[in-house]
Amino acid sequence: MNYKVAVSYGTEGTSTQDVQNVSEIVYLNDAYYFYNELGEVIFIAPQNSVVFIKNY
Repeated sequence: MNYKVAVSYGTEGTSTQDVQNVSEIVYLNDAYYFYNELGEVIFIAPQNSVVFIKNY
């Protein structure tokens, strides 16, 4: 699956990232970890910075 993730880092504003080929999202230690089908972490988004996670 493909996701669009918006993350806000203080005064830097909001950054939007397309994360592709996601097989699993795991919430662990106050962050969202995006894994591919090989079990590799392909993106990490801190929970307190996430604006939205949207499947597309």
